[in-house]
Amino acid sequence: MGKLLDKIFFKSAISIGLLWSGIWLPGCGEDPSATSNLNAPQLVIRNNDTAAFEKGIGSWPGSSDVPKRGIRLEWHNMDADPIGGYIIYRTSTTNSNSGPIDFLKAGVIDLGQSEEDTVFIDEDVTEKVRYYYQVSAFERSGNKAEGKRSETADYMLGSAIEGITPANGAKLRTDSLPVFRWKTEDGSTGYTVLRVYEANPVNNELRSPVWIYAGYPPFTDPFFLYNKDGKAGVLEKGKTYRWYVSQIVPGQRNYGSSSKMQNFTIE
Repeated sequence: MGKLLDKIFFKSAISIGLLWSGIWLPGCGEDPSATSNLNAPQLVIRNNDTAAFEKGIGSWPGSSDVPKRGIRLEWHNMDADPIGGYIIYRTSTTNSNSGPIDFLKAGVIDLGQSEEDTVFIDEDVTEKVRYYYQVSAFERSGNKAEGKRSETADYMLGSAIEGITPANGAKLRTDSLPVFRWKTEDGSTGYTVLRVYEANPVNNELRSPVWIYAGYPPFTDPFFLYNKDGKAGVLEKGKTYRWYVSQIVPGQRNYGSSSKMQNFTIE
């Protein structure tokens, strides 16, 4: 990630908006907040907007476990032996060079307390405000000394999206193609990515993508007809599928919003 770049280049990179992966480079030298020799956690780099499975920082549409919308941050697992957990820092303040400053503690995750202890979902966010995040690990024993902080990831959450059809739990016939329709809270329409997956009917776990499509839908009534590009897989009778859409702005770094996943079955 170019950790050897000097501070001068770092400030220039910030000012011209480089680093489209969503990871900002920290300044060189030791982290002054570190009280332990623990390494800095490595953030998962945000992948392509049209990737089959989204990774890294991004929008969180809400779920049964975490119902509020927000921003999802992800980092790689570390050696669990000395690690007691992770501390997440956040800011929305930047300096004159557009570099993030004044980070405050946003959350603490104790290792082993959840199935995903390398994921943080920030529900306390405002739409169209850019937030910056850093993560550090702390020791399991003693005074739980804190290690070095990670690089910085950033994201801006767009307007809420609601999936309309197929409705969650819908049962569709094999002789008709699904129409995927949605709406945004502010009425905006833009470049949209639709993802459709085969899913486990018992636990809804995603199995494999059957169609990933990106483009501009009709402005007044946004929808995509299944397989409009001729590249979608066959929707098989008796199987369960899950779908959602993400709306992004081409050229706008790490900005967007997603609908909640919805299920449908083919009868």
